[in-house]
Amino acid sequence: MVKGKFLDKNDMSLNFLYYLCSVISVIHLLKENDLITIFIMELSDKEKKAIMHAIKCMMAADGVIDSNEMELLNKICLMMHVEQNEFDQVLTMSHEDAMSILKDMSQDKRNMVALLLQDMAKADGLVDKTERMYFIKVNKELNFTNLKNI
Repeated sequence: MVKGKFLDKNDMSLNFLYYLCSVISVIHLLKENDLITIFIMELSDKEKKAIMHAIKCMMAADGVIDSNEMELLNKICLMMHVEQNEFDQVLTMSHEDAMSILKDMSQDKRNMVALLLQDMAKADGLVDKTERMYFIKVNKELNFTNLKNI
């Protein structure tokens, strides 16, 4: 990128989006549809469902689903174009199936999942021990390379 020149959104790569997300919370990016849309466009339907499964598990990890978590889930569903009938399939998806799909994704995509999980864990203002444990469990399977403390 040339100093002083703005990057055209059409020139953005998934790597640049990943970098941007590591600097700015994904929650903030969800307000900027153009940026997160680039990530979402590169996802298959089964990848979207597997990501939603992981997010659902993070929401439920502490045993309490907060209104802020529901708001974030709704935003993510809207941005990922996940309809109610697709989300119903997410509810019945096994953890093993979801992790298998997520493992097959590129490292950049898996790292984006890490950011989404971190944001969901923080959505209610308190990162519970069980949310941390779930994140560690998923990280062991997906080998995130962009870890931040949650």
